[in-house]
Amino acid sequence: MLSYFLQCSTQIDFSQGLRLGSAALRTFFDKLIINRKCMELILNNSDLDESTVNHLSQSLSINETIQVLSLSSFKIKDNCCQHLAEMLRYNRDLACLCLCDNQITDRGMTDLVNALTTKKTLKWLNVFNNSINQCVTPICELLKENRTLQGFNLSGNKLSKEGRLRIFAAMHKNAQSTFDEKLLLV
Repeated sequence: MLSYFLQCSTQIDFSQGLRLGSAALRTFFDKLIINRKCMELILNNSDLDESTVNHLSQSLSINETIQVLSLSSFKIKDNCCQHLAEMLRYNRDLACLCLCDNQITDRGMTDLVNALTTKKTLKWLNVFNNSINQCVTPICELLKENRTLQGFNLSGNKLSKEGRLRIFAAMHKNAQSTFDEKLLLV
């Protein structure tokens, strides 16, 4: 059944929660490597363990079709962010990564930011409603350096008012940025 979705759909949406065994998911993720049809993979509300997220990340490192990946309400923690950051370093086509309503802290956000300072293809990063509060400096550096990122949602995190102001100022220092002020949400 999952193979059929990959062959026929430009969007695969499991936002009602993916309840498949690890073996079936790994087979599905392996098929993502050669997929040429699916452009959006939405796995919101799923409960996947770290090793399965690692397998997904490895598959997406090679995939050349998926442009949108949504892992919201996914129970992602910092260790999973390491795998996603590694995927971001290699994937050339992912334009939007949505990680809303997870358990990402400063450590996980720093991993993602470090990947995005060298890999500049992602256009939209949504980390709404996580536990990010202290990694303002790496985020500011990212916004100063990255000219590809056009939207960044940090709202719903525990950033101080001073931190939010520093992030907003950093975006303005990037003169070549195509960043839309309405899309920086802190």
